[in-house]
Amino acid sequence: MPAVQVKNEHDEFVVYVVELLNQLGVLWSNRSRLLRALCYLTASQSLCAQHQETEDDALAATQTHAHFYLAQVYGSLGMADESAKFCLSTLELQLLQCVNDAEQDDTPRFAGAHEWVCNALKLVEFYLDTDNPRDAATCLKASEFMLLHHGDEEDEDQKLLVAEIYSTWSRLHVTTLRLAALRKEGFDVDDVDTVLPRPSSMEATLAKLSQSQEGFGMMFVPASSVETFDQARDVFKMGLRACTRAREVFVLDGFVTQHVRLLQRESALYRRLLPFEDARGRRVAMQRRRLALLTPMLGDTLNERAFTDLLQELYFECAEINADVFELKQSKETGDKAMTYLIKAVQCYQQFLLLYYPSSNAENSTEDPIRVSVLRGGKDVCLPPGEALSPKEFRTLLLGYFGLAHACGKISFVSDTAKTVGYWRQSLAYHEAVTELVRKYETKHQGEQGRELRRSFQTELKICGEMAELLPEKINQLVYNGKAL
Repeated sequence: MPAVQVKNEHDEFVVYVVELLNQLGVLWSNRSRLLRALCYLTASQSLCAQHQETEDDALAATQTHAHFYLAQVYGSLGMADESAKFCLSTLELQLLQCVNDAEQDDTPRFAGAHEWVCNALKLVEFYLDTDNPRDAATCLKASEFMLLHHGDEEDEDQKLLVAEIYSTWSRLHVTTLRLAALRKEGFDVDDVDTVLPRPSSMEATLAKLSQSQEGFGMMFVPASSVETFDQARDVFKMGLRACTRAREVFVLDGFVTQHVRLLQRESALYRRLLPFEDARGRRVAMQRRRLALLTPMLGDTLNERAFTDLLQELYFECAEINADVFELKQSKETGDKAMTYLIKAVQCYQQFLLLYYPSSNAENSTEDPIRVSVLRGGKDVCLPPGEALSPKEFRTLLLGYFGLAHACGKISFVSDTAKTVGYWRQSLAYHEAVTELVRKYETKHQGEQGRELRRSFQTELKICGEMAELLPEKINQLVYNGKAL
C-alpha cells in the first residue's frame, strides 16, 4: 500500500493531509473504485499511526473517520473480517473520547450515540454468529454506557434501541448455554475466537469506569463456568429477563416479527437448559412450556401470506417439540395419552409443508388437488410452485416430509389395528415422497444444484430406501399376524 510522509517541520499540517486523503478515499469509493479508495484510506490510517503520540483532538477525529471509511470499503469488497476490524476500531476511538471527556468533566452529549449503538449491535451480531460471546458482551456493555450517558430516556428511538440490546443479550445467553452444553459433552469450545478482531481497547476503556457503573442488569458468564444445572439456570434466568424486557417494547401489535423472534428465543433458552436437567418430569415440563409459548402464534394469529417463513419455523419447531415430548413420555405412559403428542407433531409437520403450496382459493383450500397430494404423499407429490428453491431451502422442505414420515411410523394404537396401519401406510407414502421429490428436483435442476441436494441429504435418503423396504413387511406382520415388528 502507498504511504505518505510528512516531515517533522510540517507536523502542524498533518491533520489537513489526513483529511485530504480521507476525502479522496470517499470520492473514489463513491465512484465504485474501491481499490483506489482503499489505497488513499490506508495511507491516511498509516499517517495517523505515525503521529499517534500527538495529543490533537482534530487528528483523533480524522483518524476515526479514516477507520469508519475503511470499514465501509472493506465491507463493499466482501472482506467481512477486515470490515469488522475497522468498524470495531472506529467504535473504540469514539468510546474512548466519550470516556475521556467524562473524566475531565467535559461531558457534552455525543450526538452520534444512537448511530454508535446501531453499529455496535451489528458488530455484536458478527461476534455471536462466530460463537464469540465474550467480545459480544463487551460491545453490549459499551452500548449500555452510550445510551445511559449520551441518550434520552424519553426518546422513542432510544426505547427501541434499549429493547434491541435486551434482545441481543437474550441471544448471547442462548449462545452461552449452547457452548456450555457442548463442553459438557466433551467438545473443546472457547468463548473467544483469537483469529477475529478483539475489542481489547474497548475492554480497557470500560475498565476505567466505576465498578458502580449503572447498566441493564445483564452480565456475561463464560461457558467454561457453567457446569451444573444451578449455574445454567442462572444464565437461563438472565435470558428470560432480557426477553421479557424486550417484549415490553416489541409488542405483537406493531412488531410482529420481533415479538415472535423473542418467543422463539425464550423457547431456545428452555431448549438449551434441557441438557443440564436429568429429571424426566422437569424435562417434559420445560418442553411443554415451549409449546405454550409458540402454539398461540399458530392458526389464524399471523397472516399466512405475510408471515409464511415465520409460520414455517413455528410449525416445524412445534412438531419437533411434540415429538420430543412423546419420546420422553412413552417410556412412562403407554396408550393414547402419550400418542396425542405424536399426532400433534404430524399435524404441525403437515401445516409446515402446506405453507410451501399456497392455495389460490382460500375458501376451498382443503379441496385443492395439489395440497391434497402434499398430505397424501407418495410418488404423485409435486415440486412447490413459484420461485425455485435453493438446495439448502429445498432440504428444509424435505426435512419436513422426513420428520412427518418418522412420526407416522412411530404411531401405534394397541386397541385399533386399522388406525395404526393407516398411519404406517402414510409413513411409507411420505418416505416415498422424499425420494420422489429429490428425483424431480434433480431432473429440473440438472448440474451442481441437484448434486448438492443429494449430497446434503444422502443419509436421510438411505433411511428412506430402507424404510420403503421395511414398512410393507411391518404392515403385513401387523395385519395378518396381529403383531408389530
